[in-house]
Amino acid sequence: MLDLGGVNIRSRDRSENEPLVIAGGSTSNCCEPLAEFIDMFVLGDGEEAVVELVELVQKGKKSGLQKRDVLLSAAKEFDWAYVPAFYDFEYDGAKIKSFRSTVPELRQRFKNAVVEDFENASVPLRPIVPFTKAVHERMSVEIMRGCPGRCRFCQVSFCRRPIRYRSVEKIIDIARA
Repeated sequence: MLDLGGVNIRSRDRSENEPLVIAGGSTSNCCEPLAEFIDMFVLGDGEEAVVELVELVQKGKKSGLQKRDVLLSAAKEFDWAYVPAFYDFEYDGAKIKSFRSTVPELRQRFKNAVVEDFENASVPLRPIVPFTKAVHERMSVEIMRGCPGRCRFCQVSFCRRPIRYRSVEKIIDIARA
């Protein structure tokens, strides 16, 4: 996708005029395999984090900050922002032996962004629908986030805590909308 868009694939090769490449979602809790290609990972829930990030980027652009300085500001300010360019890893074969920040004041531990008020979290009410017949003519409504099962193989059980639920009334309102 980056190549088709004319954007350099590896973050280290991108110029100041190329866009920031930001990733999140389920891959962000195991992001090292993609670290060469991504400028910043947003760990955890994105609904509120992305708003904070956009505000920081806009403020940085107005101040005339370079891309690297904007990324550094985000890495310092947000517990959920992981910027691979600011960390070095040591490997023991395929396993990560250790990692350290190349910028002394940056954190070594991260936290997921969490939408505390899941009941009233934003919901896409006009999702993109293909021009073809939609599968079974239905829409998805997120009724909960996380899973209480804690199955050892399941990423959601461990990476999407705390478990949050929507009320039946809210689910029905969202479905109607």
